[in-house]
Amino acid sequence: QVDFLDAHPKCAGCFHNANIVSEDGGRVLKQMVGPEQKPLSSLEDLLNWNPIPTSTVLFRRGLFGDFPDWYYELPMGDWPLHILNAQHGPFGYVDRVMAVYRRHEGGVWTGLEHSLSLQSRIQFFETINAHLNFEYEGIVQDKLAGYWDRLRQEFVERGYQMGMEEPRRAPVHRIFDDWPESVEPSATWRAQVLGEIYERLLFANYRSRNLTATRVCWLRLLQYRPAAWKNRGVWSIGLQAFATLPAKRIWQRWFRDATTS
Repeated sequence: QVDFLDAHPKCAGCFHNANIVSEDGGRVLKQMVGPEQKPLSSLEDLLNWNPIPTSTVLFRRGLFGDFPDWYYELPMGDWPLHILNAQHGPFGYVDRVMAVYRRHEGGVWTGLEHSLSLQSRIQFFETINAHLNFEYEGIVQDKLAGYWDRLRQEFVERGYQMGMEEPRRAPVHRIFDDWPESVEPSATWRAQVLGEIYERLLFANYRSRNLTATRVCWLRLLQYRPAAWKNRGVWSIGLQAFATLPAKRIWQRWFRDATTS
């Protein structure tokens, strides 16, 4: 690698391939870097994807000054470090396996809960976007949109399972209780997640003829997605679920749910 950097003075650093082996070290599962890897990776390439196995990287000393304060607040250290170096030149790829990576549940990153991994990536991209003065806004926003969408799907499934475990109360608001302060979801995103959860719970509880839970989910759905009342199926379920309740109790329930959310 030193020879590579000597031969490529414009490169900020380089890396090589590595094998991923089983926890006992007995089997090679795959190679970390795929055959499609480019010989040189620019800053733009590294924003799109980090192909660099951490143990394989070598970079030039002193390409940037002191580490910015935000670096110590991020949950990962390698990717932002590569970005800081890549501001001064591309990274070269040495197509040789010269390291081994043992994957196990105790790994700092591989053992991380999937939702926390996504939240960490969101924090990284929001931070690095500001550091780069929003020069790569298009790339960053595409990445953020993908991570937020994957996070939405995960939280919808989690909230649905939570609601099915306690169908009478459907306390799915608790899915946001442990949300990290470093990543702030928008009110629109939260409403979308809750709306999707309550829509799934509405149909599931209606099919099982749990009308108490059906009424709760119907009111919650309209609270977070008011346009859902235009859906003929949602409206029909609501009529059937509330048909046996006096009008006074319906509005009392609506007001109570709307003011305790």
